[in-house]
Amino acid sequence: SDIDHEMGDYLTQANLIKEFTSEVGSSLVEFSPAGAGATSMFFAASHPPSLYMYSDSGEATLIKTFNEELDDSEISFITVFQNSLIVSIGHHSGIGKLYKTRDLESYDFVGSVSQNYISDFTRSPYDQLLYMSSSSDGSSGIGAIYKFDGDVMSLYKDDLSESVNAITAFDRFIYAATGSSGIIYRL
Repeated sequence: SDIDHEMGDYLTQANLIKEFTSEVGSSLVEFSPAGAGATSMFFAASHPPSLYMYSDSGEATLIKTFNEELDDSEISFITVFQNSLIVSIGHHSGIGKLYKTRDLESYDFVGSVSQNYISDFTRSPYDQLLYMSSSSDGSSGIGAIYKFDGDVMSLYKDDLSESVNAITAFDRFIYAATGSSGIIYRL
C-alpha cells in the first residue's frame, strides 16, 4: 500500500544556533532550573567541558565551564533526572565523574567510576533509578554498571568482560552491550 506522509510547510530551513570553533558539541537536553519558571534548552561541549543555555531570544550563553584536571576532558552526556540536570564528564587518561545541579549555580559532585567514561545511561521504569554504563578508551577493560537514586551513585555490577558502551532498561531488566566482542548482558 502507498502511504503519503504529507509534511507541507513543517520542514523549514535549519538555523545555526552555535558553531563550536575550539570545542566539540556533544549533548542536548531540555531543563527547567529551580526558580527559573521556564524550560530552556541546554547543550554540552567538550575540550574543555562546558555547559551552554539556548534562550528564546536566540542567544547561546555559556553557563559553566568545568575545571577538570585536563582541559581536553569530555562531557559524555547531560540529562534530567529527578528535577536535576545531570552532567557526566570523562577523559581518556582519567576517570569518569558525575555532577548534578538544580539551579545552575551550584554543581554537586555525585561520584566517580573507575573507568575513563560514563558512556551511556537509562532510566528504569521498574525501580525509577538512573543506570549508567562505564567504559574505558577502546573496547578493552572491565565494564561496570552504576546506579543513581538522585542522591547517591553506587556500583551495581562490575565484573562485565569488557567496557560497556550502551545500556537500556526493558521491562524489569537492564541490558548492557559491550565492546568489540559484542556481548549483551541482561542484569
